[in-house]
Amino acid sequence: DRPEPVSKRVEPKYLDPVYLDTTSLALDRVRLELGRMGRLVEQMLFTGPQVVISGSRGELEKVVAQDHDVDRLHVAILEYVRKLGQNELTVSDSKRIEDLIYVANHLETMGDLIKTNLVTQGLHRLEKDLQFSPQTQEIVRPLAEYIAKAATDALQAFETDDAELATSVVTTKPEFKRLTQEALEHLGERLLAAEPSRVELFRIESEIISHMRRIYDNARRIAKRVATQAKSSKSE
Repeated sequence: DRPEPVSKRVEPKYLDPVYLDTTSLALDRVRLELGRMGRLVEQMLFTGPQVVISGSRGELEKVVAQDHDVDRLHVAILEYVRKLGQNELTVSDSKRIEDLIYVANHLETMGDLIKTNLVTQGLHRLEKDLQFSPQTQEIVRPLAEYIAKAATDALQAFETDDAELATSVVTTKPEFKRLTQEALEHLGERLLAAEPSRVELFRIESEIISHMRRIYDNARRIAKRVATQAKSSKSE
């Protein structure tokens, strides 16, 4: 058999040291690199939950590799910002740097939650040879899609300074809570089903939903930051 091709790891694209001498240009480069980092997290969000529920070990390992790329960009962004911080910065520049670091950290946290927490549950499913019911998959899927949409909108709001879009993400919490509650109620009903390993499956399913809630919270915090900053700018 031919060996599978090794995926080329993602490296920073925009963080050229030549821009460090001009703070405004360097900040724009960081924002562009953050966009790349965000796209990687979005990919993990769109594929990760389904892979955790029904994917193979190889597919789970691909999700882990994606997070390694996210971590690599995160470190590169922080190092670039650290060097940029050696310049003489205005109050406005310092505030922009603070916002960039805030978003970078939340994106990195989202990637880690997928890799460390969700993938762990997927591996546990494989080790125990467990299978999620089609009904459970249908309940979890819209929740995962809702989180991915919230993350995509939050990142777009950040990249474009779209306060309206950011606010729309912030105000989605009631709907997200409703979807989460429906999923938990479904799991509670499934717990009573007369089938092997039901308790073990319930534990894994509950953990997945718990971690997905934390991922959503991080996406919402990014959006809330954008909305808050926009309101602050208008009042100045």
